[in-house]
Amino acid sequence: MTDNDQPTRSRSAGTYTLVIIAIVAVGMIFFLGTEPSDMEEPDKLVSNAEPTKVSDPAAAAVLNVSTANIRDGVYTNAQARRGDKLYAEHCSLCHLPSMTGKEPAPELAGDLFMSKWTGQSVGDLFIRIATTMPVSNPGLLTEKQYADLVAVLLQANNFPAGAEEIEVDQDYMDGIKIQMN
Repeated sequence: MTDNDQPTRSRSAGTYTLVIIAIVAVGMIFFLGTEPSDMEEPDKLVSNAEPTKVSDPAAAAVLNVSTANIRDGVYTNAQARRGDKLYAEHCSLCHLPSMTGKEPAPELAGDLFMSKWTGQSVGDLFIRIATTMPVSNPGLLTEKQYADLVAVLLQANNFPAGAEEIEVDQDYMDGIKIQMN
């Protein structure tokens, strides 16, 4: 190592430190959802904060936020009724009115459906339906209509209705796990 190597290494370490500080600052701004000017008014951090939805229960406990539980009802009966009409119009030809499916269309209600979807999220189900159905024209329906279809599938699989409709919010839906019990 020569004497000329030392200043270069020092500058690199200093640059590296500045990059780390910048990344941490940007991360804090992103996490807190504030602009640097908001830091001067700490009350804004609380009053302007949006509720956070976290899909990992351990992270939710640390952040002190709640996740929706599918057994507490994440759709309404009215939403499922709208979904039922959409199902009859767009899905029943392939998946059958009984939702038992016929090759190649899978069962949408019952043990096979639950074995495939248990452990996955309502968001996963929403994305699957919205990006692949109807098979003749994927993406034909609105996001709200796809949420209505998810509601009728949850109802058909004996998940209870609740007071609130499924929100068309991917983070929210990703936080709702499809589970047997």
